[in-house]
Amino acid sequence: LQLPRSSRLKAHRTLRDDEGFLLRHFAGAVCYNTNQFIEKNNDALHASLEFLVQESNSKLVQHLFQNTDNNNAKGKLNFISVGAKFQSQLSQLMDKLKENGTNFVRCIKPNSRMVCGVLEGGLVLGQLQCAGTTAVLELMEHGYPSRAPFHDLHNMYASYLPAKLQKLSPKVFCEAIVHSLGLSDKDYKFGVTRVFFRPGKYSEFDTMMKSDPENLKSIVDAVLSWLVKSRWRKSIFAVLSIIKFIVQIDCHVGRKRVREITYTALVQSSCLFIFQINELTQRPHPSTVKNKIVYRRECLILLQKTIRGHLVRRKHRPRYQGLAKINALHHNLKDMETVTAQLKKEKDSAQRNIENLRNSIRNACAAIKSNENISRAEIDKLYSTLTKDVETQMASLQKAMVDQKN
Repeated sequence: LQLPRSSRLKAHRTLRDDEGFLLRHFAGAVCYNTNQFIEKNNDALHASLEFLVQESNSKLVQHLFQNTDNNNAKGKLNFISVGAKFQSQLSQLMDKLKENGTNFVRCIKPNSRMVCGVLEGGLVLGQLQCAGTTAVLELMEHGYPSRAPFHDLHNMYASYLPAKLQKLSPKVFCEAIVHSLGLSDKDYKFGVTRVFFRPGKYSEFDTMMKSDPENLKSIVDAVLSWLVKSRWRKSIFAVLSIIKFIVQIDCHVGRKRVREITYTALVQSSCLFIFQINELTQRPHPSTVKNKIVYRRECLILLQKTIRGHLVRRKHRPRYQGLAKINALHHNLKDMETVTAQLKKEKDSAQRNIENLRNSIRNACAAIKSNENISRAEIDKLYSTLTKDVETQMASLQKAMVDQKN
């Protein structure tokens, strides 16, 4: 259906838009002139015909042509012509068309001989292929024609499950239900606001959800199990993502800051996982909001205390390990004092050297204790220097003992 000005013929293009219309048939376009249509069809309806229809046995026909009070009046206003009747019917038809949507019906020519009861397969198949019908069927076969919003599924099936599962968000609720029913991953896909099913899978899903109580109990257990596993996988994925992120930024950020970010993220993910597990398992936990806040605060304090203690021990481990190694040199000094006591010559000089070594050890320990930022390399350097001095002094004492015996 087109306007006359879109026609290729000059005679049609002379008509205005309100004077005609084009109707394109299979053979070509036909122009219909509506100019003076009402005047040409101004014939009055026969009153006898109207009375005959009103006396019909069908209540529907009587209702369509029922006599009104205005019809009993006489005059020009009561005159009903064929054109006026058609105009009123056309107005009613246009109102109905405006309220409805547009649907296209694709017709297939069964045979080229224009006879009934004959079907030419090649001709029909060619028309279906050219019309794109086969492509649409293939798309539906590989697609997901059945779809349902998360909110609708949650409202429909929440009553079949216990209260602790009804409190889940619509999206998490649908994911848990669909995954726990054992459907193949190829039978459904999750979108942003709805879930899509392959042909026939939604009815299978509905049948499972409305099954007997024993089967429903197994579904509830499967949902709880899937929720625990899903949240555990998310926590693991979060930790692995943080580790990967740290590896990438390690060359730009100091190792100390990276470790702080790592353990902070581990604390947060661990707390989140513990809270979610406690809400799903049957272990007793606080029922009121106030007690739950106190309980979660205690869990956070315990986790923070453990992590902070680990961080402090890791930070100061080189210091107390270095102090332990340096203090172990006092045993060597006792051995040196035993050897010095056996000397007859230069005994005072040897004792002064031992005392100097003891003071050096004390000074090294004091330096390590006072400097929190001392590095492992500096501690190892102090220890190696003291060890070398102790070994040198011990070697000189042993040489003096050998000379004394000779």
